[in-house]
Amino acid sequence: MRNMIVSGVLAPGQRLKERELCEALQVSRTPVREAIKTLLQEGLLRSLPNRSAVVTELDPWEVCDLVTVVATIERLAGELACRAATDEHIAEIAALHRQMTVHQIREQMARSRQVLLEPLAAALAAGDPRAPGNRRGPDRARGGSRGAVDAPARHQRLSLVVEGLAGAAVAQARSRRAPT
Repeated sequence: MRNMIVSGVLAPGQRLKERELCEALQVSRTPVREAIKTLLQEGLLRSLPNRSAVVTELDPWEVCDLVTVVATIERLAGELACRAATDEHIAEIAALHRQMTVHQIREQMARSRQVLLEPLAAALAAGDPRAPGNRRGPDRARGGSRGAVDAPARHQRLSLVVEGLAGAAVAQARSRRAPT
């Protein structure tokens, strides 16, 4: 049930119905009731008098405070990790960073393609003469496509930037670690 709340399956302000939860989770009422008690204590649910539990609505100020606390803890953890990291640790982190960056770039490129291609597909389907690739379109009349993007070159440039940033981060971490 906690995952259902965190993922938004159970929305803030939504009243919980034990029977529906039992059916959805394929469990008896006892574990559902115990989970509700636990989630009430954790603050993810609130209890209404003479009614069932309701998913707690998030207060924007509390969320802001929590984000600040988490960011502070993560910053401190990062500083402590940099002080204790060996060269092997730093190399492993740099490799993981490159993998994450490449994955993120691939996702962004896929989303960009989707955003760009949906209107193009609609224009082609509608027979819009301005659509690239349409036989009567301006691109076809000139005998090619205009503004073609050299994706491999762009990817290579982005990779160099990412590696440069990663190298700067490693150098900065090493300088913080160095005894003064």
